[in-house]
Amino acid sequence: MSTTEGESYDVSVHFTDSGEIKVVSAARETVVKNLIVDGDILTAEVGGVLCSGTCRLFKRTHDIGVSVWSSIGNCTLYSPIPDFTHREEDGTNSGRITAQMHGKVVKVSVSVGDVVQSGDVLLILEAMKTEHAIKAPINGVVSAITTEMGKTVYDGQDIIVITEQNSSSKQIEDL
Repeated sequence: MSTTEGESYDVSVHFTDSGEIKVVSAARETVVKNLIVDGDILTAEVGGVLCSGTCRLFKRTHDIGVSVWSSIGNCTLYSPIPDFTHREEDGTNSGRITAQMHGKVVKVSVSVGDVVQSGDVLLILEAMKTEHAIKAPINGVVSAITTEMGKTVYDGQDIIVITEQNSSSKQIEDL
């Protein structure tokens, strides 16, 4: 969602292979090129016009956003915080965790074989200049990690698999 001069619009943002960003709303499509963020100054070619302004990234409970103030207007874009958990067809969580956006792994907190509880932080992914804590969706054992610190992950890529721990194996461990 985008808010511009007090009016809200649903928009989608598409990143092209050529480095352009296409911002699409029901009313129009705008191409953003040569985007540079230096501190809190954002410079870009927007719809063929070179623009610059002050920007601020922020994170709220359920979304992240960026506000831009410039001589051609003000704009705030909001995006829901992604859910990195793969869901089965019936909507239940599985133990498979996939990247929901392009980003860089800045910390891996678990190893294969570790026992984890639902909500435990597994890794930290940096995307859109925001760190996202990727948490275990279920109780279980980490059975696969397909990335490592410093690596880039891509939208839809499996990053961690947790095998659900059944009650009988837990009881044996407790003995």
